[in-house]
Amino acid sequence: MNRRNVLLLALLVLLAPVSPPAFGWGSATHAYIADHIGSKVESFNIEEMYGAMAPDLFQADLSLAFDPLLAYYTHGAPGQEGFLAVWDEARPRTEKACGFGWVSHNNVWGDDSTAHDPIHGYVIQKAAALDAALDAAGVWAQIEQQIGFPLPLEDRLLFCHIVVETDGDIVLRHADPQLGERVIGAALLRSPAVPRLLADAMEGADPDVVKTMEGRFRQYMLLYGGILAQDDETATRMLAADVARQALGYLAFVHPGLPIDPLRGPVEMLSLVAMQAAFPLLDDYVPAVDETIQFVSSQLADHHIADGQPEGLGSAKH
Repeated sequence: MNRRNVLLLALLVLLAPVSPPAFGWGSATHAYIADHIGSKVESFNIEEMYGAMAPDLFQADLSLAFDPLLAYYTHGAPGQEGFLAVWDEARPRTEKACGFGWVSHNNVWGDDSTAHDPIHGYVIQKAAALDAALDAAGVWAQIEQQIGFPLPLEDRLLFCHIVVETDGDIVLRHADPQLGERVIGAALLRSPAVPRLLADAMEGADPDVVKTMEGRFRQYMLLYGGILAQDDETATRMLAADVARQALGYLAFVHPGLPIDPLRGPVEMLSLVAMQAAFPLLDDYVPAVDETIQFVSSQLADHHIADGQPEGLGSAKH
């Protein structure tokens, strides 16, 4: 491993507390989708890409990730489309661009809805296929023997979900070799008004928490983009270490008092094996993302949300 990769891996270890477990498409996939549905003006495109990644900002802290109020504002649910608050709050064109990306991410009719549909959701289906493959290969039995307790199916599927979306970001680089650099650029150049916009939009949430988590998320996206800029083997190994950290963090959260250190070795091995096993399942990843682009574009139009919204105007009321 060269010096640059060693530095990136060291940063990954140092910044482990800011590593968010995402639960839909991967962050780079969200940026890629926004890049293809929004403005062609570079300065606005950057805001849209960052806005499309940012709804996952609370997932570095699982107590926040599962908070119903924050989920209402970030991803939403049928009849609870609180994610529109960011679009409604935005005023200058740069804020509207961020709001456009933010709204495109949602779990009701946005990007994540095509990943999460219980029957047809792409990531849901692939996570189930990966779980079955690991089970058939005896991997889960081996891991459960090593850690000393059985893993519930829902925990296995959540782990596979994270693996699929992480692998998907790596696969997508073959459609856009500059994807890692685009993620870095979006995080680096996002408007300094974004933390204030998000805090103002999320009525009832602690504004200091919102701003702090946005800063941590932005920091992580800079690192994440740098990892995606590496070759496939290096990126896979680095992100496998990150997946393992997320899995260990989840186990610590749902099993308070569980000794984590003895689990590190088995979980790190599992993460790398699972990521390598998932790649063959994703041969249709790019077409699935392209279908999402078409779907979300039409949904944004149906909801009267356009990247060309004139400066100073709010959205149509919903």
